[in-house]
Amino acid sequence: MGRLILFDTHIFMWWLADDPNLSRAHRRAIEEAERLFVSPASYWEIATKHRIGKLPDGPTYLLSKADLARVGVETLAMDTEDASAAGLLDWEHQDPFDRMLVCQAQHHGLRLLTSDKIVTRWLSAHEGR
Repeated sequence: MGRLILFDTHIFMWWLADDPNLSRAHRRAIEEAERLFVSPASYWEIATKHRIGKLPDGPTYLLSKADLARVGVETLAMDTEDASAAGLLDWEHQDPFDRMLVCQAQHHGLRLLTSDKIVTRWLSAHEGR
């Protein structure tokens, strides 16, 4: 499962920007991945944070599908099963973007590449379910 990667929003932005916050382990996972995916939920999160003033450079990360393809990233479709699962997920975490990314990773058999400790703890506790 580790060779099919779904980017967490921060990891996606850090990777695009070649940001030093992206750890060596994350860089290695990205380099070794067979396929890389980004969710529309990450685009929604970036656009929302830009709109409310928390991410002034947000639009620079909203690549077109053609530009995503050029950097080797595929768009992961969101469907009604993903949305239902995210809403019904038995997890008190309120962030709708994180909930969607977790559900999409599980539903599509992808490794969610994240640096978020809350998400990482939940994923570790629910591995293989």
